[in-house]
Amino acid sequence: MQVKIRKAEEKDYPFILRVNEENVEVLSPMNEAGIQNFFHWSELFLIAEVGVQTVRNNSIRVSLQEAKVKND
Repeated sequence: MQVKIRKAEEKDYPFILRVNEENVEVLSPMNEAGIQNFFHWSELFLIAEVGVQTVRNNSIRVSLQEAKVKND
């Protein structure tokens, strides 16, 4: 399985927010304004692309765990 790590972009916000909402019990709630602030404050904000499917989150650990669950 090939994993590509790249910088997050504004086009990734909707997916990041959806993954955050799906995992809010272990993360902090976040809305569009929150993600914009986080993006501008962060020195490093990455996306992991697994195969042809993009797995996006502000936490690579969570993203890779989600990818593993989808592939099991």
